[in-house]
Amino acid sequence: MLSCPVSDYTSFTSSEYFEIKITATMTIQVELIDGTLCRVVPKGLNLLLNRELVKRFKRSSGWAVVGRDPIRYSEKVNGYNGMERRKAA
Repeated sequence: MLSCPVSDYTSFTSSEYFEIKITATMTIQVELIDGTLCRVVPKGLNLLLNRELVKRFKRSSGWAVVGRDPIRYSEKVNGYNGMERRKAA
């Protein structure tokens, strides 16, 4: 299995880094924006997609290109962009 050489791992938390580098039976082939091909676990793909580092990734139906094909993004930490409605106590 190929490791995924992202140029700056320091921006990832230790748990995110572990999720990207962990070896698993189900991996997804990914092409990063710098042209590097690697294999990652599904959670690692989500992390890389959220950081906008993925150019395309392999599905059973073929390559899914980011920005062209429909992609379900995982919910980000601050997923709500509306007005704050809670009252402070």
